[in-house]
Amino acid sequence: MNKTIEMDGTTYDFTYEDLVWSITFPKSKTRAKELAQLELLEKPATHFTPAKISSDSDSYTISYEIAKRTYGFEQVRKMGREDKLRALRNIADLGELLNTRYTFFLHPDNLVFDINLVPSIVHRGIKNILPPYELTEETFFKQYQCFVIAMFSKKFSFENLYNGSLSGARGTQFEKSILDAKTVQDIATILEEAYVKEHAAVQKNMASVPKKKYSTFRGLAVGFIIVAILLAIPVSYFAFVKVPLQNDLLTANENFLKTDYDKVITGLENVDPEKMPQSVQYELAYSYVKGEKMSDKKKENIMNTISLKSDAKNLLYWIYNGRGEFSKSLDIAKLLDDPTLAMYSLTKQIEQVQSDTTLSGDEKVEKLKTLEESLKEYDEKVNESTTTEDETTNTEAK
Repeated sequence: MNKTIEMDGTTYDFTYEDLVWSITFPKSKTRAKELAQLELLEKPATHFTPAKISSDSDSYTISYEIAKRTYGFEQVRKMGREDKLRALRNIADLGELLNTRYTFFLHPDNLVFDINLVPSIVHRGIKNILPPYELTEETFFKQYQCFVIAMFSKKFSFENLYNGSLSGARGTQFEKSILDAKTVQDIATILEEAYVKEHAAVQKNMASVPKKKYSTFRGLAVGFIIVAILLAIPVSYFAFVKVPLQNDLLTANENFLKTDYDKVITGLENVDPEKMPQSVQYELAYSYVKGEKMSDKKKENIMNTISLKSDAKNLLYWIYNGRGEFSKSLDIAKLLDDPTLAMYSLTKQIEQVQSDTTLSGDEKVEKLKTLEESLKEYDEKVNESTTTEDETTNTEAK
């Protein structure tokens, strides 16, 4: 299997064969004058996977040996929040490599984690000899921010974030805190505090079962299994649909009361907002608005329009907006006949298209043109409405 990573203008073509990953550089794409200059890569070092180098007349090939019991980015994403936070915190320790001859880049496809969730870098370069030729603290910091947010986000991939969407990834308080961090240590501290909090919550909810009781339960389980098979169809509906949904809604309410808006959002991310009770729609819409990147005054004005008695469409608007489903939020703005909300959705769509690296240049230009024309139309409507109101006010004053 092959995979290509594009980082800061350099392309890295990986080949995967079982537990051996390899990458080949044409000699013309390196600054190495002889193989001996690359031997540093073969020396055992903390934070790196073992590597072997070979060469022919035109290229250098580096093969990386991946340990059998390791986890990739996607596997860690499927773990609990506690484990994800621990893995992400451990990445901060890679910063100690910044003042060495080694260079590297953080990317979901260039890191593996061991059983203790300690990361190892797969491909690394040598300063001014093998790409990446350099790694500044600023670049490492940005890559770290993108990696952390991508680990939790259902809206942004690492590539989206790194190629332009990072500044707009403020959908949750957690994301906002990562973006507001100033240093790698700031990020590490945020992750440590979140980990300690999550670990305490997990430990509190864990319950141990005495050995004798376990044996009794195991015997009873056989009988329950037989009954469960007979009742599989009706029970499965409640077990896999009704009860989990109710649990999600109750948990979201608890988190909302604790003002833990990030958990409200993540706990409901797979629930259809139109099937939520209005009280839950309110809590979710409120949580999303809390994380919006806007002035405090503007946010306060929006909060004043959101309540348990709000039109459900208004609540759904902010939910879809927070989830990045701007076409749906725009449709709702049209139903509400609210040009201001429509303009906000269009503005967010424009930002989304501008940072979409999957679109060709022509596709991007065409989409932006359509969106900007729509935005201009709504802007004119708002200006006309304002002018009419001013004229009416002046007439009444006379």
